[in-house]
Amino acid sequence: MASRIADILVRAKLIDDLQLRSAIAHQQQWGGRLADIVIEKRFAPEDKVTEAIAEGMKLPKVDLDQIEHDVAALNKVEMSFARAHAVFPCALKDGGKTLWLAMADPTDVPVVDELSLKTRVRIKLVVASERQILSAIKRGYLGESEASPGVSYGAIAPIELTGDDDGKIVDMSGHTLVKSIKDIIEQAGQRAETAEKALGTQAPRRSSTAGNVLDDLLGGDAPRHAWTPEDLGRLRSAQDQQEKSARILRAVHDLCVSKGLFQPDEYRRKAKNLP
Repeated sequence: MASRIADILVRAKLIDDLQLRSAIAHQQQWGGRLADIVIEKRFAPEDKVTEAIAEGMKLPKVDLDQIEHDVAALNKVEMSFARAHAVFPCALKDGGKTLWLAMADPTDVPVVDELSLKTRVRIKLVVASERQILSAIKRGYLGESEASPGVSYGAIAPIELTGDDDGKIVDMSGHTLVKSIKDIIEQAGQRAETAEKALGTQAPRRSSTAGNVLDDLLGGDAPRHAWTPEDLGRLRSAQDQQEKSARILRAVHDLCVSKGLFQPDEYRRKAKNLP
């Protein structure tokens, strides 16, 4: 279904071919809807993307932040279904025979067909951004304006150790969360420099970057005697703990998604706003 949306966004000149390939690669690796990924990557603003999809599909665009919720419409669609498919029931009209439904991806025909069978009503589509839909779901079904402190949707962001020399931890959106490995390495480098001075070593000085320190560990030209077994043990222990934490968080994340506590798109947005 993403190809229709991609074609609409390209024709609207909101993204170019390079940005499209980047968004598709992100989608293949992490999932999510193409339009939302384009917005998250800041290739195009949310209102322009939503407007382009509405025009491309010849459907009305709705601002869910400005409409009142229709309880009868909400009762027609289960919250788990609405959240899983990024849809929101806006209104039930024509004596309960027509359901106006906001969708982030109106090209997803199987979702419309499934909902039509479940509700046994005619469905009319309007377009809204995924962010607005998820926000409306919280307000309409849960009575929340924001995620409550007790249930912070998207607060658990799976992390992974990247393969770069900095050893940083990044979230799924590529934003750096923790640099503790680098900090530990730099501290170890400072201790090594102090040890060299104490021993009278005349080793060439160079910048204390994580990359240089790791090069030393892997057989660079810096004096090997500057690294104590305690330093190396602390480095290995810190990395083991980070890898263990990443596995635990990923397992918790997968469990929460399977239980319907939040959707992958929600925690990606939340992770993007982490300090």
